[in-house]
Amino acid sequence: MRRIGKLLAAFFVLMMIAVPFMSSGEVEPNDSMDFPQVLDNNETVSGELNLNWSQGEDDRDIFKIDIEKGDLSFIRVKKTDTGSGTIDIDIYDEDRELYGGNYYYGYYDSDSTLSIAGQTYTRSFIAEKDTFYFIVISGRGEYEITHEGFDVNDPNDDDVLGDSIELGDEEPYEGKVFRISSDEFEYEDSDMFHIVVDSRDDLRIKCEREGWSTGTLTVKLFKGGSSEGDLVDEATMDSGDDHIVLEDTNDDYVAHSYYILIEGEGNYTITADSNYNPFSNTEVTILLIMMLSMFCLPIAMMLIPVVIIVIVIIVIVRSQKKNKPEKKKPYRRKVK
Repeated sequence: MRRIGKLLAAFFVLMMIAVPFMSSGEVEPNDSMDFPQVLDNNETVSGELNLNWSQGEDDRDIFKIDIEKGDLSFIRVKKTDTGSGTIDIDIYDEDRELYGGNYYYGYYDSDSTLSIAGQTYTRSFIAEKDTFYFIVISGRGEYEITHEGFDVNDPNDDDVLGDSIELGDEEPYEGKVFRISSDEFEYEDSDMFHIVVDSRDDLRIKCEREGWSTGTLTVKLFKGGSSEGDLVDEATMDSGDDHIVLEDTNDDYVAHSYYILIEGEGNYTITADSNYNPFSNTEVTILLIMMLSMFCLPIAMMLIPVVIIVIVIIVIVRSQKKNKPEKKKPYRRKVK
C-alpha cells in the first residue's frame, strides 16, 4: 500500500510540473494541414480555441472540404461563447495559397474576425475544378463551423447544349433547381435536358413537383439545334400546381432534336413521351366520351317515350288475350 501511495504521489507531482507546459483546454479537432478534419456536406462541428501557454501562441483548428467542379459551397463560422477572445477565419486552396476572389462566382472577404457572441462569418464560392479547401480557424473562443454544399452538377452546372442531360423516352428523371440570394452572393440554378424524336412521333413533356417544395418552376421546350430561339412551348408551375405538360406536334414528318430548360426553385420529376398520341391521352378520351354522351342523350330522351308506349301496348295486348273467354266446341252425338 505504501508503494502504491508513493506512485500516486509521484504521478500528481509530475502532473503539477507538466500543467504549465500543456494547453489550457481543448485544441481539437486539430491544428495541422497535413491531418485536417474532413468536414462533410451539411455537417456542423463545434470547437474550442485556447491560448497555448507553452508557446505563447493561439490555438488553431483546421478543416478540409472536398468539392467538385461547379459545386456551390457555403462556409459559415459562428462565435458561440461570450468571452473576450477573438476568432479569425482563413480559407486556403489546394496549393495552400489564400483563397481569393478570382474564381468563377468567387467571393472573398479579408476582414474575417469574430469578436461578439453570435457573430457569423460566411464565405461562398463555386469551384472551377475538382479540388479541396482548407478552413483555418485561429484565436481564442468557442465556435461552430458548417459546410453547406449545393450540387450544381445535378443534373448539370452549365445551362448550355453541350452539358445537357440525355432524356430517355418514358424514363423519369428526378432533379432540383434552386435560387440563392444574399448580401454577398447571387446564384440561380437551372437544368437542361435533350431528346431526339423520330420522324412520325409527337412529343409530350410532363414535369411533376416532388416533395414539399413550393417554389415556382418554369419549363421551356426548344425545337431544333439552338436554345436561343425556336421556343415551341412554355409553362410555369406555381405553388398550387402539382404538374405541368408541354407538347409539340411533328407536322413535317422529320426527326427533330428538342431541348428542355427547367428554371426556378424546387424538386421535380420530368418525363418525356416521344410516342405521344393525343388521342390516347386520358383527358382527351374522357372528353370524347362526354361529347358522345351529350350527343346521344337527346336521342335517348326522345326514344324513351316511344319505348314506354311500345311496352304498354305489348302489356295491354297480352292482358286482353288472357281475359278473352275460350270458345266451347259444339256437342256432336256419336252414331252407333
